[in-house]
Amino acid sequence: MNKQFRVLTLNAIALCAACTLWVGSADASLVGDTVTVDHLFPDGATSLNGDGWPASVVVGAGTGDTITFYHGYPFAYNVNVEANSILVDYSYMPGASGTWPDNCFQFSCEIGAVVSFNGLGVSGLNDSSGNALQNVLVNTNMVGWNSLSMLSFGADYVLFDWKGLSFDDATYFNATLEFTPVPLPPAVLLLGSGLIGLFGMAKRKARV
Repeated sequence: MNKQFRVLTLNAIALCAACTLWVGSADASLVGDTVTVDHLFPDGATSLNGDGWPASVVVGAGTGDTITFYHGYPFAYNVNVEANSILVDYSYMPGASGTWPDNCFQFSCEIGAVVSFNGLGVSGLNDSSGNALQNVLVNTNMVGWNSLSMLSFGADYVLFDWKGLSFDDATYFNATLEFTPVPLPPAVLLLGSGLIGLFGMAKRKARV
């Protein structure tokens, strides 16, 4: 193996290591980021009146950053945002059960207002590498949940519409968040292609 071949080999290995570090830095994680958690009613842009929401939360690993929504019996649940998930449970009030209203009789809103949303919204979901939210997968035992009609999301937010759905203290609602990977910079890809080409040329010359 000549000197040129050894140098190109080392350069190629270094580039692969750099690429690995770059891709690794794109791993989705919300830990350390500040997200906003809100209960929205009567539409997906309005905080439920009188409950001090929205709440800002610095995401940490584990349950230490869990917050509780409470709007009088039986409307209460816990929210824990993790690295790539949102975990909700209704264990805050043992024995409680109810149905999220689809009208203004139980929750106050303007007379004649149309209730188009009653549920949880979480925003600020750009992960620590700046990756955009690209998919949300829901796992729940909440009867009647339909992700096609009750779930909506964008690059940095997600909305869960529970309007008309029932719950009890055993209900859970967990969402897994999938983020768009950060692509390698064009310069790195071009350099990689060039080194691969030179590596191949040097290898062919070494065989002559």
